[in-house]
Amino acid sequence: MLETRNTFSEQLIEKIKKDREKNRIDYVHPRNQIQDGFIVVNYHKRNIVHKDLLDGRIIVPIPEEWKVLQRQDNLYIYGFAKEKELLAFKITEDTLAEVMKKDWNKRDNPYMQEEILETKDGLVIDCKMFMIAENTFVVLFAIPYNNVWIQGIFMAHGFRKKVWKQVMPQIIQAVEIKEMKISKQGEENRNEYTIS
Repeated sequence: MLETRNTFSEQLIEKIKKDREKNRIDYVHPRNQIQDGFIVVNYHKRNIVHKDLLDGRIIVPIPEEWKVLQRQDNLYIYGFAKEKELLAFKITEDTLAEVMKKDWNKRDNPYMQEEILETKDGLVIDCKMFMIAENTFVVLFAIPYNNVWIQGIFMAHGFRKKVWKQVMPQIIQAVEIKEMKISKQGEENRNEYTIS
């Protein structure tokens, strides 16, 4: 009599079914709405947390695993090395046109998708999504901040494009900007912030 074994894919499907029944999360076709408090990437649940980024200047909902990878001058890099996900912010005094044309627009990319996103506070953000080198998904965006721009770039492996193309606009739209309070003498109080 022949012995039958489950193939790896059958074992994986069985495991996903058990996890789905246990957590009632659809790991194969996830909803991936950040307001649920989690997203599913590569069949793994990843909790979303609201973190103060850019030394407390903005609040951004990002996956819990993302940590500060580098911080210097006006450049801040956050990410998750295991999954090769990277989110970088740079504060710049360039105009919006200069910010959005630097580096990435130099390449003619017929597959670039441009969106104008609006936050719940009415903040308008320019956002561009595209692939480079056929294996890297890129989201480029610019957020106005106190007469300068916060230039953001997100990169992930192209295999995760479907997930991040859905999730990154939600993350960008959920950005909350903190403003510096101005004292009566007109001086900045650097320890007190209010959400605009």
